[in-house]
Amino acid sequence: MGERRQGHDVTAHRDRQPPRAPAAGVVAVRVHRHGEEPVVWSLARRARSTLLIGRGEGVECRIADHSVSRIHGFLRDDDDGWVYVDVGSANGSYLMEQGQRLPLRAGVPQPLMVGTDIHLARDNRIEPLSALPPSTVNARTRSTAGLEFEGHLQAMAPSRLPVFLLGPSGAGKTWAARALHELGRPGRPWIVVNCARLPHDPVQLQSALIGHVRGAFTGAERDHDGAFVAARGGTLFLDEVESLSPTGQGFLLDLLEEGGQLRKLGEKAVVGPLDVRIVSASKLELRRTALRNDLCHRLAAGEIVRVPRLAERREDIPGLVDDFLRAASADGIVQFSPAALRLLTRAPWRGEVRELEGSVRLLADRARRADRSLVDVDDVERRLRDLEAAHGVVDGSGGDDDADRTAHDLRRPPTRPLRLDDTIAPQDRNPRRLTRDDIVAALSATGGNIEQAARRLSVARNTFTKKMDDFGVPRPSRG
Repeated sequence: MGERRQGHDVTAHRDRQPPRAPAAGVVAVRVHRHGEEPVVWSLARRARSTLLIGRGEGVECRIADHSVSRIHGFLRDDDDGWVYVDVGSANGSYLMEQGQRLPLRAGVPQPLMVGTDIHLARDNRIEPLSALPPSTVNARTRSTAGLEFEGHLQAMAPSRLPVFLLGPSGAGKTWAARALHELGRPGRPWIVVNCARLPHDPVQLQSALIGHVRGAFTGAERDHDGAFVAARGGTLFLDEVESLSPTGQGFLLDLLEEGGQLRKLGEKAVVGPLDVRIVSASKLELRRTALRNDLCHRLAAGEIVRVPRLAERREDIPGLVDDFLRAASADGIVQFSPAALRLLTRAPWRGEVRELEGSVRLLADRARRADRSLVDVDDVERRLRDLEAAHGVVDGSGGDDDADRTAHDLRRPPTRPLRLDDTIAPQDRNPRRLTRDDIVAALSATGGNIEQAARRLSVARNTFTKKMDDFGVPRPSRG
Protein backbone atom coordinates (compact mmCIF):
# COMPACT_ATOMS: atom_id res chain seq x y z
CA MET A 1 0.00 0.00 0.00
CA GLY A 2 2.84 2.38 0.85
CA GLU A 3 4.40 2.15 -2.62
CA ARG A 4 1.26 3.57 -4.26
CA ARG A 5 1.76 6.86 -2.46
CA GLN A 6 4.92 7.63 -4.39
CA GLY A 7 2.98 9.70 -6.92
CA HIS A 8 2.16 12.27 -4.22
CA ASP A 9 2.16 15.80 -5.63
CA VAL A 10 5.13 17.46 -3.99
CA THR A 11 4.65 20.77 -5.81
CA ALA A 12 1.27 21.53 -4.28
CA HIS A 13 2.85 22.43 -0.94
CA ARG A 14 5.50 24.87 -2.14
CA ASP A 15 3.41 28.03 -2.06
CA ARG A 16 2.11 27.30 1.44
CA GLN A 17 5.49 27.03 3.18
CA PRO A 18 6.59 29.69 5.70
CA PRO A 19 9.90 31.48 5.13
CA ARG A 20 12.89 29.52 6.35
CA ALA A 21 16.46 30.22 7.33
CA PRO A 22 19.37 29.58 4.97
CA ALA A 23 20.79 26.04 4.98
CA ALA A 24 23.85 26.93 7.06
CA GLY A 25 26.36 26.44 4.29
CA VAL A 26 25.49 22.86 3.31
CA VAL A 27 27.69 21.96 0.33
CA ALA A 28 27.59 18.15 0.54
CA VAL A 29 25.81 15.26 2.22
CA ARG A 30 27.11 11.96 3.54
CA VAL A 31 24.57 9.22 2.90
CA HIS A 32 24.81 6.40 5.46
CA ARG A 33 23.36 3.24 3.95
CA HIS A 34 22.42 0.25 6.14
CA GLY A 35 25.09 -2.42 5.82
CA GLU A 36 27.20 -0.43 3.33
CA GLU A 37 29.92 2.17 3.35
CA PRO A 38 28.65 5.79 3.44
CA VAL A 39 28.86 7.79 0.22
CA VAL A 40 29.57 11.52 -0.03
CA TRP A 41 27.65 13.53 -2.64
CA SER A 42 28.78 17.02 -3.56
CA LEU A 43 25.86 19.45 -3.69
CA ALA A 44 28.00 22.49 -4.48
CA ARG A 45 28.54 21.16 -8.01
CA ARG A 46 24.83 20.52 -8.57
CA ALA A 47 23.47 24.05 -8.45
CA ARG A 48 19.75 24.33 -9.26
CA SER A 49 19.52 20.57 -9.40
CA THR A 50 17.97 17.49 -7.77
CA LEU A 51 19.41 14.33 -6.19
CA LEU A 52 16.93 11.45 -6.21
CA ILE A 53 17.19 8.92 -3.34
CA GLY A 54 15.66 5.43 -3.04
CA ARG A 55 16.16 1.76 -3.91
CA GLY A 56 14.77 1.89 -7.48
CA GLU A 57 16.88 1.50 -10.60
CA GLY A 58 16.35 5.04 -11.88
CA VAL A 59 17.67 6.88 -8.82
CA GLU A 60 21.15 8.41 -8.46
CA CYS A 61 21.66 7.69 -4.77
CA ARG A 62 20.60 4.07 -4.44
CA ILE A 63 19.99 2.39 -1.07
CA ALA A 64 19.52 -1.38 -1.40
CA ASP A 65 17.24 -1.76 1.61
CA HIS A 66 13.65 -3.02 1.47
CA SER A 67 12.62 -0.55 4.16
CA VAL A 68 13.38 2.21 1.63
CA SER A 69 10.85 2.89 -1.13
CA ARG A 70 11.79 2.76 -4.80
CA ILE A 71 11.70 6.56 -4.75
CA HIS A 72 11.92 7.59 -1.12
CA GLY A 73 12.73 11.29 -1.40
CA PHE A 74 14.98 13.80 -3.04
CA LEU A 75 17.27 16.73 -2.31
CA ARG A 76 16.37 19.92 -4.17
CA ASP A 77 18.19 23.22 -4.53
CA ASP A 78 15.70 25.97 -3.65
CA ASP A 79 16.34 29.71 -3.76
CA ASP A 80 17.80 29.90 -0.27
CA GLY A 81 19.45 26.51 0.15
CA TRP A 82 19.03 22.75 -0.14
CA VAL A 83 15.92 20.98 1.13
CA TYR A 84 14.87 17.36 1.54
CA VAL A 85 11.43 16.24 0.32
CA ASP A 86 9.82 12.88 1.16
CA VAL A 87 7.56 11.80 -1.73
CA GLY A 88 5.16 9.63 0.23
CA SER A 89 7.50 6.73 1.04
CA ALA A 90 6.07 3.63 2.70
CA ASN A 91 8.09 3.88 5.94
CA GLY A 92 8.57 7.63 6.02
CA SER A 93 11.42 10.03 6.66
CA TYR A 94 12.33 11.60 9.99
CA LEU A 95 14.26 14.61 11.24
CA MET A 96 16.68 13.79 14.06
CA GLU A 97 17.11 16.88 16.21
CA GLN A 98 18.61 16.78 19.73
CA GLY A 99 17.86 13.07 19.98
CA GLN A 100 14.22 13.46 18.94
CA ARG A 101 12.77 11.57 15.96
CA LEU A 102 10.31 13.92 14.23
CA PRO A 103 8.28 12.54 11.27
CA LEU A 104 8.35 14.63 8.08
CA ARG A 105 5.19 15.26 6.11
CA ALA A 106 5.24 13.90 2.57
CA GLY A 107 5.74 16.66 0.02
CA VAL A 108 6.80 19.31 2.55
CA PRO A 109 10.37 20.59 1.99
CA GLN A 110 12.65 20.23 5.02
CA PRO A 111 15.64 22.62 5.07
CA LEU A 112 19.01 20.89 5.37
CA MET A 113 20.95 22.21 8.35
CA VAL A 114 24.42 21.20 9.47
CA GLY A 115 24.10 19.23 12.72
CA THR A 116 20.69 17.69 11.98
CA ASP A 117 20.23 14.38 10.15
CA ILE A 118 17.41 13.11 7.97
CA HIS A 119 16.61 9.43 8.62
CA LEU A 120 15.13 7.27 5.86
CA ALA A 121 13.15 4.30 7.24
CA ARG A 122 15.40 2.38 9.64
CA ASP A 123 19.20 2.76 9.73
CA ASN A 124 19.70 4.93 6.65
CA ARG A 125 20.35 8.64 7.07
CA ILE A 126 21.47 11.80 5.30
CA GLU A 127 24.11 13.84 7.12
CA PRO A 128 24.52 17.46 5.88
CA LEU A 129 28.14 18.64 5.59
CA SER A 130 29.53 22.16 5.51
CA ALA A 131 32.48 21.05 3.35
CA LEU A 132 33.66 18.05 1.37
CA PRO A 133 35.83 15.79 3.56
CA PRO A 134 39.41 16.31 2.36
CA SER A 135 40.20 12.59 2.51
CA THR A 136 37.12 11.52 0.58
CA VAL A 137 37.34 10.74 -3.13
CA ASN A 138 33.96 10.87 -4.79
CA ALA A 139 33.97 7.88 -7.14
CA ARG A 140 31.01 9.33 -9.01
CA THR A 141 32.69 12.50 -10.21
CA ARG A 142 30.74 13.51 -13.29
CA SER A 143 32.10 14.52 -16.65
CA THR A 144 30.96 17.73 -18.30
CA ALA A 145 28.94 15.73 -20.83
CA GLY A 146 27.38 13.65 -18.05
CA LEU A 147 26.46 16.70 -15.98
CA GLU A 148 24.86 18.44 -18.95
CA PHE A 149 22.98 15.28 -19.93
CA GLU A 150 21.57 14.61 -16.47
CA GLY A 151 20.79 18.29 -15.94
CA HIS A 152 18.81 18.27 -19.18
CA LEU A 153 16.81 15.24 -18.02
CA GLN A 154 16.05 16.83 -14.65
CA ALA A 155 14.95 20.09 -16.23
CA MET A 156 12.48 18.47 -18.63
CA ALA A 157 11.13 15.78 -16.28
CA PRO A 158 8.11 17.79 -15.00
CA SER A 159 6.91 18.57 -18.54
CA ARG A 160 4.18 16.66 -20.41
CA LEU A 161 5.73 17.28 -23.82
CA PRO A 162 7.12 14.32 -25.79
CA VAL A 163 10.84 13.54 -25.65
CA PHE A 164 13.03 12.11 -28.41
CA LEU A 165 16.23 10.38 -27.28
CA LEU A 166 19.05 9.96 -29.79
CA GLY A 167 22.12 7.86 -29.08
CA PRO A 168 24.05 4.73 -30.06
CA SER A 169 22.90 1.30 -29.01
CA GLY A 170 23.87 0.59 -25.42
CA ALA A 171 24.53 4.22 -24.45
CA GLY A 172 21.69 4.35 -21.91
CA LYS A 173 18.55 5.52 -23.75
CA THR A 174 16.33 3.19 -21.72
CA TRP A 175 17.95 4.40 -18.49
CA ALA A 176 17.37 8.01 -19.58
CA ALA A 177 13.71 7.34 -20.39
CA ARG A 178 13.18 5.62 -17.03
CA ALA A 179 14.92 8.48 -15.21
CA LEU A 180 12.59 10.97 -16.92
CA HIS A 181 9.62 8.90 -15.78
CA GLU A 182 10.78 8.45 -12.18
CA LEU A 183 11.65 12.13 -11.85
CA GLY A 184 8.47 13.42 -13.46
CA ARG A 185 5.80 10.75 -12.84
CA PRO A 186 6.95 8.54 -9.96
CA GLY A 187 4.64 5.71 -8.96
CA ARG A 188 2.64 5.91 -12.20
CA PRO A 189 2.56 3.34 -15.04
CA TRP A 190 5.80 2.80 -16.98
CA ILE A 191 5.23 0.90 -20.24
CA VAL A 192 7.95 -0.08 -22.73
CA VAL A 193 7.24 -0.95 -26.37
CA ASN A 194 10.01 -2.27 -28.59
CA CYS A 195 8.92 -1.00 -32.00
CA ALA A 196 11.02 -3.62 -33.80
CA ARG A 197 8.83 -6.36 -32.29
CA LEU A 198 5.42 -4.86 -33.02
CA PRO A 199 3.22 -7.02 -35.28
CA HIS A 200 2.73 -5.94 -38.89
CA ASP A 201 -0.86 -7.18 -39.08
CA PRO A 202 -3.18 -4.14 -38.60
CA VAL A 203 -5.55 -5.96 -36.24
CA GLN A 204 -2.77 -7.32 -34.05
CA LEU A 205 -1.04 -3.94 -34.15
CA GLN A 206 -4.12 -2.10 -32.92
CA SER A 207 -4.58 -4.70 -30.19
CA ALA A 208 -0.94 -4.29 -29.08
CA LEU A 209 -1.04 -0.48 -28.94
CA ILE A 210 -4.65 0.23 -27.89
CA GLY A 211 -6.23 -3.07 -26.89
CA HIS A 212 -9.38 -5.06 -27.60
CA VAL A 213 -12.52 -6.31 -25.91
CA ARG A 214 -13.53 -9.94 -25.64
CA GLY A 215 -14.78 -11.34 -28.92
CA ALA A 216 -13.33 -8.55 -31.05
CA PHE A 217 -11.59 -11.13 -33.26
CA THR A 218 -10.87 -14.84 -33.33
CA GLY A 219 -8.84 -15.73 -30.25
CA ALA A 220 -9.82 -12.63 -28.26
CA GLU A 221 -11.00 -14.53 -25.19
CA ARG A 222 -10.70 -11.66 -22.71
CA ASP A 223 -10.43 -7.86 -22.60
CA HIS A 224 -6.94 -6.52 -23.16
CA ASP A 225 -5.40 -3.08 -22.57
CA GLY A 226 -2.87 -2.08 -25.21
CA ALA A 227 0.29 -0.13 -24.46
CA PHE A 228 -1.30 3.34 -24.74
CA VAL A 229 -4.18 2.43 -22.42
CA ALA A 230 -1.91 0.60 -19.94
CA ALA A 231 0.29 3.72 -19.73
CA ARG A 232 -2.65 5.94 -18.68
CA GLY A 233 -1.34 8.77 -16.50
CA GLY A 234 2.26 7.60 -16.88
CA THR A 235 4.93 7.20 -19.53
CA LEU A 236 5.01 5.19 -22.77
CA PHE A 237 8.55 4.48 -23.99
CA LEU A 238 8.81 3.68 -27.70
CA ASP A 239 12.22 2.04 -28.05
CA GLU A 240 13.91 1.50 -31.44
CA VAL A 241 11.30 3.73 -33.07
CA GLU A 242 13.40 3.75 -36.25
CA SER A 243 12.39 0.07 -36.75
CA LEU A 244 8.66 0.77 -37.16
CA SER A 245 7.07 -0.90 -40.17
CA PRO A 246 5.19 1.28 -42.69
CA THR A 247 1.91 0.01 -41.20
CA GLY A 248 3.11 0.83 -37.71
CA GLN A 249 4.23 4.30 -38.77
CA GLY A 250 0.82 5.25 -40.13
CA PHE A 251 -0.97 3.82 -37.12
CA LEU A 252 1.31 5.57 -34.62
CA LEU A 253 0.93 8.87 -36.48
CA ASP A 254 -2.86 8.59 -36.23
CA LEU A 255 -2.60 7.88 -32.50
CA LEU A 256 -0.35 10.88 -31.88
CA GLU A 257 -2.59 13.22 -33.88
CA GLU A 258 -5.80 12.11 -32.16
CA GLY A 259 -4.63 13.62 -28.88
CA GLY A 260 -5.34 10.60 -26.71
CA GLN A 261 -8.86 9.84 -28.04
CA LEU A 262 -8.48 6.09 -28.66
CA ARG A 263 -10.87 3.25 -29.36
CA LYS A 264 -10.25 -0.42 -28.54
CA LEU A 265 -10.98 -3.11 -31.11
CA GLY A 266 -14.62 -4.17 -30.81
CA GLU A 267 -15.58 -1.28 -28.53
CA LYS A 268 -17.78 1.65 -29.53
CA ALA A 269 -16.85 3.97 -26.69
CA VAL A 270 -13.73 6.10 -26.95
CA VAL A 271 -10.99 5.55 -24.35
CA GLY A 272 -9.41 8.81 -23.30
CA PRO A 273 -7.98 11.26 -22.71
CA LEU A 274 -5.17 9.16 -21.29
CA ASP A 275 -2.57 11.77 -20.26
CA VAL A 276 0.32 9.65 -21.53
CA ARG A 277 3.79 11.12 -21.95
CA ILE A 278 5.51 9.76 -25.06
CA VAL A 279 9.27 9.14 -24.93
CA SER A 280 10.78 7.70 -28.11
CA ALA A 281 14.34 6.58 -28.82
CA SER A 282 16.44 5.90 -31.88
CA LYS A 283 20.06 5.01 -32.52
CA LEU A 284 19.92 6.80 -35.89
CA GLU A 285 19.25 10.42 -36.76
CA LEU A 286 15.71 10.71 -38.09
CA ARG A 287 16.91 11.71 -41.56
CA ARG A 288 18.82 8.42 -41.80
CA THR A 289 15.80 6.27 -40.94
CA ALA A 290 12.98 4.99 -43.15
CA LEU A 291 10.40 6.87 -41.07
CA ARG A 292 8.00 9.13 -42.93
CA ASN A 293 8.63 12.85 -42.55
CA ASP A 294 5.34 13.70 -40.87
CA LEU A 295 5.97 11.08 -38.17
CA CYS A 296 9.52 12.35 -37.67
CA HIS A 297 8.19 15.86 -37.06
CA ARG A 298 5.70 14.52 -34.50
CA LEU A 299 8.36 12.55 -32.63
CA ALA A 300 10.67 15.57 -32.52
CA ALA A 301 7.93 18.05 -31.64
CA GLY A 302 9.01 18.21 -28.00
CA GLU A 303 12.33 17.92 -26.23
CA ILE A 304 15.28 16.37 -28.10
CA VAL A 305 18.04 14.80 -26.02
CA ARG A 306 21.32 13.43 -27.35
CA VAL A 307 22.55 10.61 -25.13
CA PRO A 308 26.35 11.03 -24.98
CA ARG A 309 28.69 8.22 -25.91
CA LEU A 310 30.75 6.66 -23.16
CA ALA A 311 33.86 8.03 -24.90
CA GLU A 312 32.56 11.55 -24.17
CA ARG A 313 32.31 10.91 -20.44
CA ARG A 314 35.16 8.63 -19.52
CA GLU A 315 35.39 10.33 -16.11
CA ASP A 316 32.10 8.61 -15.25
CA ILE A 317 33.44 5.09 -15.80
CA PRO A 318 34.87 4.54 -12.27
CA GLY A 319 31.50 5.48 -10.77
CA LEU A 320 29.66 3.23 -13.23
CA VAL A 321 31.99 0.34 -12.41
CA ASP A 322 31.28 0.84 -8.71
CA ASP A 323 27.52 0.81 -9.35
CA PHE A 324 27.74 -2.35 -11.47
CA LEU A 325 29.84 -4.11 -8.84
CA ARG A 326 27.40 -3.27 -6.06
CA ALA A 327 24.45 -4.46 -8.13
CA ALA A 328 26.19 -7.69 -9.15
CA SER A 329 27.57 -8.86 -5.81
CA ALA A 330 25.44 -10.42 -3.11
CA ASP A 331 28.31 -11.83 -1.01
CA GLY A 332 30.86 -9.06 -0.68
CA ILE A 333 32.15 -6.65 -3.30
CA VAL A 334 34.91 -7.58 -5.74
CA GLN A 335 37.31 -4.69 -6.35
CA PHE A 336 39.28 -3.63 -9.43
CA SER A 337 42.95 -2.79 -9.05
CA PRO A 338 43.90 0.82 -9.92
CA ALA A 339 45.65 -0.37 -13.10
CA ALA A 340 42.62 -2.45 -14.11
CA LEU A 341 40.33 0.53 -13.52
CA ARG A 342 42.57 2.77 -15.63
CA LEU A 343 42.43 0.23 -18.45
CA LEU A 344 38.63 0.06 -18.22
CA THR A 345 38.54 3.85 -18.41
CA ARG A 346 40.62 3.92 -21.61
CA ALA A 347 39.10 0.89 -23.37
CA PRO A 348 37.04 1.52 -26.55
CA TRP A 349 33.61 0.13 -25.43
CA ARG A 350 32.02 0.05 -28.87
CA GLY A 351 28.95 -1.45 -27.18
CA GLU A 352 28.82 1.60 -24.89
CA VAL A 353 27.57 1.33 -21.28
CA ARG A 354 25.88 -2.03 -21.94
CA GLU A 355 29.20 -3.59 -22.97
CA LEU A 356 31.01 -2.05 -19.99
CA GLU A 357 28.38 -3.38 -17.57
CA GLY A 358 28.51 -6.87 -19.08
CA SER A 359 32.30 -6.92 -18.85
CA VAL A 360 32.36 -5.71 -15.23
CA ARG A 361 29.80 -8.33 -14.19
CA LEU A 362 31.70 -11.07 -16.03
CA LEU A 363 35.06 -10.13 -14.53
CA ALA A 364 33.57 -9.91 -11.04
CA ASP A 365 31.93 -13.32 -11.49
CA ARG A 366 35.21 -14.86 -12.68
CA ALA A 367 37.01 -13.44 -9.66
CA ARG A 368 34.42 -14.80 -7.24
CA ARG A 369 34.52 -18.26 -8.82
CA ALA A 370 38.31 -18.21 -8.47
CA ASP A 371 37.90 -17.15 -4.82
CA ARG A 372 39.60 -13.81 -5.52
CA SER A 373 38.49 -10.38 -4.32
CA LEU A 374 40.55 -8.37 -6.81
CA VAL A 375 40.31 -8.03 -10.59
CA ASP A 376 43.73 -7.09 -12.01
CA VAL A 377 44.87 -5.58 -15.28
CA ASP A 378 45.57 -8.99 -16.86
CA ASP A 379 41.93 -9.97 -16.32
CA VAL A 380 40.75 -6.82 -18.10
CA GLU A 381 43.22 -7.32 -20.96
CA ARG A 382 41.94 -10.86 -21.46
CA ARG A 383 38.37 -9.58 -21.63
CA LEU A 384 39.30 -6.89 -24.16
CA ARG A 385 41.10 -9.46 -26.33
CA ASP A 386 37.99 -11.66 -26.22
CA LEU A 387 35.88 -8.74 -27.37
CA GLU A 388 38.31 -7.96 -30.19
CA ALA A 389 38.21 -11.59 -31.33
CA ALA A 390 34.41 -11.69 -31.20
CA HIS A 391 33.76 -8.42 -33.03
CA GLY A 392 36.78 -8.23 -35.29
CA VAL A 393 38.30 -4.96 -36.45
CA VAL A 394 35.71 -2.21 -36.62
CA ASP A 395 36.23 0.70 -38.99
CA GLY A 396 35.03 3.96 -37.49
CA SER A 397 35.64 5.06 -33.98
CA GLY A 398 33.00 7.73 -33.56
CA GLY A 399 35.75 10.24 -32.93
CA ASP A 400 37.37 8.36 -30.05
CA ASP A 401 41.14 8.02 -30.30
CA ASP A 402 41.14 4.73 -28.34
CA ALA A 403 38.31 3.08 -30.28
CA ASP A 404 40.54 0.96 -32.51
CA ARG A 405 43.47 0.38 -30.17
CA THR A 406 44.16 -3.13 -28.96
CA ALA A 407 44.31 -4.16 -25.33
CA HIS A 408 48.11 -4.12 -25.57
CA ASP A 409 48.10 -0.67 -27.19
CA LEU A 410 45.99 0.75 -24.36
CA ARG A 411 48.86 0.27 -21.90
CA ARG A 412 50.71 2.97 -23.85
CA PRO A 413 49.66 6.64 -23.85
CA PRO A 414 47.13 7.41 -26.61
CA THR A 415 48.37 8.97 -29.81
CA ARG A 416 47.10 12.44 -30.66
CA PRO A 417 44.68 12.86 -33.60
CA LEU A 418 46.22 13.33 -37.03
CA ARG A 419 46.55 16.92 -38.18
CA LEU A 420 46.76 18.31 -41.70
CA ASP A 421 50.32 19.55 -41.23
CA ASP A 422 51.65 16.17 -40.07
CA THR A 423 54.48 14.88 -42.27
CA ILE A 424 53.48 11.22 -42.19
CA ALA A 425 53.84 8.80 -45.05
CA PRO A 426 50.48 7.96 -46.66
CA GLN A 427 50.68 4.30 -45.68
CA ASP A 428 50.94 5.35 -42.01
CA ARG A 429 47.66 7.28 -42.10
CA ASN A 430 45.39 4.59 -40.70
CA PRO A 431 41.79 5.53 -41.62
CA ARG A 432 40.61 4.07 -38.32
CA ARG A 433 42.63 6.70 -36.45
CA LEU A 434 41.02 9.65 -38.20
CA THR A 435 38.85 11.84 -36.00
CA ARG A 436 35.94 14.13 -36.69
CA ASP A 437 38.27 17.11 -36.31
CA ASP A 438 40.51 15.71 -39.07
CA ILE A 439 37.54 15.34 -41.42
CA VAL A 440 36.17 18.83 -40.72
CA ALA A 441 39.60 20.45 -40.99
CA ALA A 442 40.30 18.76 -44.33
CA LEU A 443 36.96 19.91 -45.73
CA SER A 444 37.57 23.44 -44.48
CA ALA A 445 41.05 23.54 -46.00
CA THR A 446 39.75 22.41 -49.41
CA GLY A 447 36.64 24.58 -49.51
CA GLY A 448 34.33 21.60 -49.04
CA ASN A 449 35.78 19.56 -51.92
CA ILE A 450 35.43 15.93 -50.78
CA GLU A 451 37.80 14.55 -53.43
CA GLN A 452 40.62 16.95 -52.48
CA ALA A 453 39.96 16.51 -48.75
CA ALA A 454 40.27 12.72 -49.10
CA ARG A 455 43.55 13.07 -51.00
CA ARG A 456 44.82 15.48 -48.37
CA LEU A 457 44.35 12.77 -45.73
CA SER A 458 45.62 10.02 -48.05
CA VAL A 459 42.43 7.97 -47.89
CA ALA A 460 40.02 6.74 -50.54
CA ARG A 461 37.04 8.94 -51.37
CA ASN A 462 34.48 6.32 -50.30
CA THR A 463 36.36 5.83 -47.02
CA PHE A 464 36.31 9.58 -46.45
CA THR A 465 32.55 9.86 -47.11
CA LYS A 466 31.89 6.89 -44.83
CA LYS A 467 33.82 8.60 -42.06
CA MET A 468 31.76 11.75 -42.69
CA ASP A 469 28.57 9.75 -42.20
CA ASP A 470 29.95 7.96 -39.13
CA PHE A 471 30.82 11.29 -37.49
CA GLY A 472 27.62 13.04 -38.62
CA VAL A 473 29.48 15.57 -40.77
CA PRO A 474 27.00 16.99 -43.34
CA ARG A 475 27.81 16.80 -47.02
CA PRO A 476 28.83 20.19 -48.47
CA SER A 477 26.10 21.71 -50.64
CA ARG A 478 26.77 21.81 -54.38
CA GLY A 479 27.38 25.16 -56.06
